[in-house]
Amino acid sequence: MEIKAVTCPICGKSFEVNDLLKEVTCNYCGTLFNIHQDMNNQPSDEESQKNSDFYFDKAVAALTPQVTTMLIASDVLTKGKYPQSFSDYYTEICESFNNFENAYKLYKSDKKELVLNYAEAFCMKIKENTGKTDFDLLKGSELEGVICLYVAFAVPSILKFGTEYKDTLADAFLQTWNCEHKKRKIGKSTFEDINRGFKLKLCFITTAVCSTLCRPDDCSELQSFRKFRDDYLLKQPDGKEQVREYYLIAPLIVNAIDASPEKDHIYYSIWDNYLSKCLVMYEQHNYKRCQSIYTEMVNILRNQWL
Repeated sequence: MEIKAVTCPICGKSFEVNDLLKEVTCNYCGTLFNIHQDMNNQPSDEESQKNSDFYFDKAVAALTPQVTTMLIASDVLTKGKYPQSFSDYYTEICESFNNFENAYKLYKSDKKELVLNYAEAFCMKIKENTGKTDFDLLKGSELEGVICLYVAFAVPSILKFGTEYKDTLADAFLQTWNCEHKKRKIGKSTFEDINRGFKLKLCFITTAVCSTLCRPDDCSELQSFRKFRDDYLLKQPDGKEQVREYYLIAPLIVNAIDASPEKDHIYYSIWDNYLSKCLVMYEQHNYKRCQSIYTEMVNILRNQWL
């Protein structure tokens, strides 16, 4: 019997094994590999599949309650709290992402299937935590919390992780939600997109429209809408919830419109059909009607662009 040092082809760590063995499991990452195999050659398909399954199971196991439990939007979606909350979430979910990346590299069949399986596993973890069998059953704060989890944390974390399949995986995560909750569709947004909203003071759509109209950031129109939000909307019984919901979907709507070759025409239409009318109602102190028009605008844009 001879003891020899071997190096794991996946994690790169070295350890000692009995040379009489054919296959060993890495002491550090758990990868199964042939110790007599030329490291310049690829492992067999059977070995790759076993190791892919191993890493996939580790990735799912790492989807802990800390990363799959609905969030209280009011606790995390503030200028002072969101950056740190996102950083903590990203650090926690990276263990799962790292294991899934290994599973993805080793997977020999249709990789889109593996991506969808991972997205479904994330979805099932959330359902276990909420006790709901279908996302369409979510209501009130539970609904808001899960949307916040997907839009402001999970999907931006995938995009930040930056793998070659990041958009495919983000789309798969969104698909699991949008297929079950067609009335509250969500889309992709990065951490930077969402955090930028605090600098825009949550006026995503109005800022984009006013920019198209060549209005400065301190124009009277934007100042009026901000006063409407602060002095009236946030003081209504459902005002804070409405602003938080708008905060989650508005950057997605703006990103979708910005990708259209007709974006200038679209923003002019939004001004003519909605925002100009809102402004008239605000100036006439008809705040309830102003809120109604603005809500109608957001709902229509959501259905059109998400």
